[in-house]
Amino acid sequence: MKLGISQVLSLPFAYNAPVIVLDFEVGNKNVIKGRFKDASRPRVFEFEIGDSVSFKPFTWKRTDSDVDPMAWEDFSKGYTYRYDAVKKVRKEKPKCGNTSYNCGKACISLNKNCKSDPPDKSSQEKIDKVRAMGGEFKQTKSDPTKAQENNKLTPKPKGKWDDAASQIGAEYVLSSGIAEADPSKIQVDPKRFQYKIIGEQTKSGEVGSLSGVRTWDSNLGGILQVWQDPGDGGVYVVNGHNRLALAKKLNAPSVTVKLIEAKSHEEARAIGALTNIAEGRGNAMDAAKFFRDSGLTKQDLEKKGIPMREKIAEDGLALADLSDSLFNRVVQGQIPEQRAVVIGSKIKDHRQQQDLLELVEKQEKRGKKITNDTIEELSDMVTNTPTKTESQGGLLDLLGFTPETRSLAIEKAQIQAAIKRKLSQEKRLFSIVGKSKAAQDLAKVGNEIKVEESKEVADVAEKALGAFDQEKMLTGRVSTLLNQAAEQLATNQKGQDRIIKEVYEQVLDELQKTYRFGKGASVKRS
Repeated sequence: MKLGISQVLSLPFAYNAPVIVLDFEVGNKNVIKGRFKDASRPRVFEFEIGDSVSFKPFTWKRTDSDVDPMAWEDFSKGYTYRYDAVKKVRKEKPKCGNTSYNCGKACISLNKNCKSDPPDKSSQEKIDKVRAMGGEFKQTKSDPTKAQENNKLTPKPKGKWDDAASQIGAEYVLSSGIAEADPSKIQVDPKRFQYKIIGEQTKSGEVGSLSGVRTWDSNLGGILQVWQDPGDGGVYVVNGHNRLALAKKLNAPSVTVKLIEAKSHEEARAIGALTNIAEGRGNAMDAAKFFRDSGLTKQDLEKKGIPMREKIAEDGLALADLSDSLFNRVVQGQIPEQRAVVIGSKIKDHRQQQDLLELVEKQEKRGKKITNDTIEELSDMVTNTPTKTESQGGLLDLLGFTPETRSLAIEKAQIQAAIKRKLSQEKRLFSIVGKSKAAQDLAKVGNEIKVEESKEVADVAEKALGAFDQEKMLTGRVSTLLNQAAEQLATNQKGQDRIIKEVYEQVLDELQKTYRFGKGASVKRS
């Protein structure tokens, strides 16, 4: 009966959104009255289904002993978002104030009913059908003999959510998969649905983000995504571990859930991550989880109509390419996310990823500061080194360092990162200064700007960047200069600025000689 009522209330001409019927009664002429809850937003309405459908926000009265009046005072602020599906294109309607709510295209007082007549024959037939059901329901309640006769009727065909509903103590499940569930009957398995989590979190999947909440408010609890495992029949939380843990801790009578249709826990987990992305709450980790579990790409998402910001997509793809052990360390917060992004974007071999990280962490334990720029240069060394049979020297041997010089890999990467950083700065600075408008602005405050020379300096820096990326991995004069500077830096960290400045000038001179650019200008040497 509740399901039939909710289907009528959810029609486009009525409330126009999924609802959950909380209670109802059938009166004269089979007019149905009661209360329903918006399935996805924090609000409850009174309703009446007769020749037409009407509803208005539920307000607490002294006779409502089952309602907390304090909660409803705060609750009245939540009547501001509804969507109008009468039009073909769904658009968010204008927000109403705290004393009004949306009724069709208008904002009306919280004290007034929103009344809608069925616009077509199909809608009228659905109203007539649910009222007829209400009449039978009323007869059954008042006549025990009728109830016995009804029990002899042909059993209702089993629905796709019936078993899941029984597992989570739900009275019924909407066709969309929305239901009110007993939180104590929803199972958790963070190892499958949140990847590996450390310590006590392994049991519940919560990470403490709701640790300060002392009172459960169903209006703010949102919708938890759950999935029924076809293997053991259990229903597990996929999205909302923190909220479920809080609901259990505070003995909440029910939580609103959305049952996910998925063939495996990987697919369910991917749907959970995709939900966060689609709702605009997704980050690089959500993207990575989705890419790892689904095997899809950013372009596949765009085909589904789900946009993803470029950086989130790129970082997510890089994280998805990490080995399982490194990815789980990122999830646990043991590896900075951006560091992991650099490694995943540059190195695809999982063994080399692990070796590189071990090298970096070993140096950091000795007090050496390693930036992401340095790690990027180390990664370039790995990916640009010809593959050869690996010996006991491991990664450093692969990079071409002898037993005597293996400790110089970090220093060499630091120097390469510093040179690239300086060339990039010169390129940006002189590109801006070389523009006539910028030159005019600087001239106004007494600076003499040579526009053509600035353009040439920017051009030199840009060409030097490209040439340096080629030469740094080749055997030759540039590589020799870098190795010599690395040896100096290894024994004299305090002289880092001087060493980098000198090798920068030497490398730039060598590049200009080799590639024949910048004859009329040179990059600033200060």
